[in-house]
This record gives sequence, C-alpha cells and structure tokens, in this order.
Amino acid sequence: MAMERTHNDSFSFEIVEHLALISSKNDGWSKELNLVSWNGQQPPKFDIREWSPDHTKMGKGVTMYDNEMKKACQAYMKFCNARTVSEGRNNRNAAAEAGLRAGEEAAHAHEEAARAQGEDEFAKSETVNVPDGGARAQDTAELSEAPF
Repeated sequence: MAMERTHNDSFSFEIVEHLALISSKNDGWSKELNLVSWNGQQPPKFDIREWSPDHTKMGKGVTMYDNEMKKACQAYMKFCNARTVSEGRNNRNAAAEAGLRAGEEAAHAHEEAARAQGEDEFAKSETVNVPDGGARAQDTAELSEAPF
C-alpha cells in the first residue's frame, strides 16, 4: 500500500507497507502500525498513529527505527511473560491454599471421627490393660538395641 502524500507543503510521507490494523472507531479513523518513509528518508520507520479513512489526515503518533521497535517488542514480551508467570504463581498459590484448607478440614474431620470412635471403644470396654513396669523396661531395652 505505497501512498506518497504531501502534507501542508511542510513534509511528505509514503506508507511503504501496512503491517497491522490495531483498532478502529465508528467515524472511520483507525490506529495502524505501518512502515512509513517520512520526507523520502530511508529506511522507513515503524509508525503507530491514527489515520483518517482515506489516509489524508493523521493524528499524533510514534515512529521507531528497527532497533527501537525491537527493544519495544522485547520489553513488551518481557512484560507479558512476567505477567503470565505472576498469574500462574497466583493461580498455583490460590489452588495450594484451597487444597491446604480442604486438607485441614479433612484432617480435622478425621480427628473428630477417630476421637468419637475412640471414646465409643473406651466406653464399651470394661477393663484397660496396662503393662507392668518389667514389660516397659524390656520394650525399652529392645528399642535401644535396634540398629537405626
């Protein structure tokens, strides 16, 4: 889409290549990314600005050489990657917290059930067997000889 135009006799421009339509408005104006040669200068620059439907009028914009556009794209990708990592970390943390809460609730319910079952078992038994001191000493001796 090479268009060469003179604007108010003060400068000329040529849209060497249309790269992307970024957005458009109901009145026909559109924000575009183009390669534009200003006043015949080479190489053309990357240009982001709003244009009238026939490209005779333009809004304020930003122009960048290749190396500047590369740095802007790298900065944008770094931003996107950091946001993705941060969102992933936030999602993992939220899931971990939810899992921890669920685990704590399950453990509490299990403890309550075990306690209730233990109380029932204790209430049902009439005698409690308590080992005598000699048995305890023997168990302790066996443990102290264990090869851990």
